[in-house]
Amino acid sequence: MIRVRFFIARPPQSGYRAWAEDVAGAVTQSKDRRDELTIRHIRRPPAHRAAAWPRAAGPALVAAGLLALAGAAHAKHKVYSPNVTKGEFALEARGHADFDDEGSKDGGQKHVYEVEYAVTEWWNTALFGKLKKSPDGALRYDGTAWENIIEVAGHGKYWIDFGLYLEFAKADDDDDPNELEGKLLFEKLVGPLRNRLNVTFEEELGGEDESATKLEYAWQTKWRTATPVQVGFEAFGEFGEIRDILPLDEQEHQLGPVLWGELEVTERSKFEVQLGWLFGLTDATPDHTLKWIIEYEIDF
Repeated sequence: MIRVRFFIARPPQSGYRAWAEDVAGAVTQSKDRRDELTIRHIRRPPAHRAAAWPRAAGPALVAAGLLALAGAAHAKHKVYSPNVTKGEFALEARGHADFDDEGSKDGGQKHVYEVEYAVTEWWNTALFGKLKKSPDGALRYDGTAWENIIEVAGHGKYWIDFGLYLEFAKADDDDDPNELEGKLLFEKLVGPLRNRLNVTFEEELGGEDESATKLEYAWQTKWRTATPVQVGFEAFGEFGEIRDILPLDEQEHQLGPVLWGELEVTERSKFEVQLGWLFGLTDATPDHTLKWIIEYEIDF
C-alpha cells in the first residue's frame, strides 16, 4: 500500500508558498500493494486566508501524489527543467539513433512527437506519440504518453530550482507492458553555467515483473552566452533495478557535447534546435548516439 502522510499545523500568517512546498511530509510504500493512496491529515488554512489556499497548496499536493504514484522509462535523451511558464505552447520532435560495431547495438532509434502547454504557473502538461526501431527491426509506432511537470520551487527563488515529473505511457501493442515514469527535476545557475539533473524512476505495468523499479539519471551543463549558438554537454545513465543494481559493465552510461541553436520567428515565438553526439562509456552502451530536439515555441 502507498501511504502519503501529511503532518501540517496551521500555516503562518505569511510565507504561504514556502509552507505549501513543505506539505508533502513523508511518502512510504509497502511491497504488498501499490494501488492505495492515503492522506492522513490536512488542516485548512484560516478562513481569512482561504483564498490563497488553492494557489499555494496546489503544487505541493499534486507533487505529493506524483511521488506516491511514480514507479519509474528508458533514457529518452532529454533533460527536463523544473521551471514552468504559464501560457507557453510548444510543438516538439526529438529522437536518437545508435551506432555500434556490434549488430545487437547498432541501428536502434527512438522518435517522439509532442504537443505541450503550460496550463498554470506550476503545471505543464503534454501528449506525445513514440516510434521505435530495434537494431534488427523496422520503425514502428510504440505508444502514446501523457506527461506532466509540476514546479515546486522555481525561477531562482531558492538555492536550487526543484520540480516533479510524471509520465504514463500506453503501449501500442497489447503484448507490451505500459510504463509509469517519475522524475525528480533540479536546476542550478552557477555563473554562466546552467546545470540540470533529472533522477528517474521507471516501472513497467503489466510486464513480467511489475515491482522492478529501475533507476536512471540525466545531467546537462549549458554555457549561456548571448550568441545564437551555445555549447555544453550531457550525460545519461541507467543503473538497472533499484533492488538489484547491475554490475558496472552491464549498466548504460553516455557522455558527450551538445549544441543549442535558437531562431526568433516573432516577438512571441521561436524555433529551438538541439544536437548532441554521445559516447558510450560501458560495454552495454552503444559506441555512439546522435540525439536531436527540434521545438517550435509560442508564448500566449
